[in-house]
Amino acid sequence: MMNPQLRDLLQAHTNGLIGDINTLSQMADRNFEQDLYPLWVRVDEQIPGPGLQYASWQDGQLADYPFDYGIEQVVRPLRYVVYGLHDIGTPYMSTREIIFAIGCHLEGCVKDLCGVTKIGQPVSLRTVWGHLPLGALVNKKTPWYPWLSRRLGGKDVCRAIASFCRLLWNPAKHDYHKDNHRNRRSPDPMIPFADAVAGYFLARALGAEVLRASGRLEPVVQAIRNERDQREDQIG
Repeated sequence: MMNPQLRDLLQAHTNGLIGDINTLSQMADRNFEQDLYPLWVRVDEQIPGPGLQYASWQDGQLADYPFDYGIEQVVRPLRYVVYGLHDIGTPYMSTREIIFAIGCHLEGCVKDLCGVTKIGQPVSLRTVWGHLPLGALVNKKTPWYPWLSRRLGGKDVCRAIASFCRLLWNPAKHDYHKDNHRNRRSPDPMIPFADAVAGYFLARALGAEVLRASGRLEPVVQAIRNERDQREDQIG
C-alpha cells in the first residue's frame, strides 16, 4: 500500500495521474519490460521532461538511456534507473536503486537551476550554495530559500522536494533496515515497491517543474532526442 503522504503529493503534482500510478504500484511481481513498461511510459509521457519513454531497447530488452554530456547531471541518473530495472528483470528488488537514481535526477534539476551545470565546476559567488545537498537547498531555514521558492513559483515545490527527501531519498541513501522492528530481518526491500513507483513519478513531476522554471525543459528533451536519433542513425 502506498504511503498516504506520497499519495497526497502525487495528487498535487501529477495532474490526475494518480489512478495509473496506483495501478503500477500494485504490479510488484510483474516483469517490467513485458508488463509494466507500456503503462509506465503512458504515465511518463504525460509528465513533461525526460522519462523512460526515451530509453533505448536492444533485442527486446530495456538496455540504456541516451544522454548529452552538457546536461549530464539531469539526465544521466535516468540511465541508472534503466540499469536497475534491466538487471533484475522485475523491479520488486530494485526499489532502492530506483529511488536513489531518480533522486539524483531531481537534485540535478535543482542544481542546474542554481547554476551548477557539471560535477567539479569551480565554485563562484553565483553557484556557491548550489553545491549543497538537495535537502539543504530546499530547507526553509536557509538564506537562499526565498530566492529558490520565488524561482519555483512559491513554496509548494520546495516543500514537496523536502518531503521526497525525507520520505524516500534520504532513506535510500543512508538507511539499511526497515522501520518496522518486527520486519527488520525480512528479505523484503526496505522501500516498498508502491512507494518506489510513487517516488519515481513524484520526482519526475517535480523535476519537470524545476526545469520549466529554469527554462531548460525543452532544451533538455531536445538534447535527448538528438542523442537518440544520432545513435539510431549509427546503428542503422
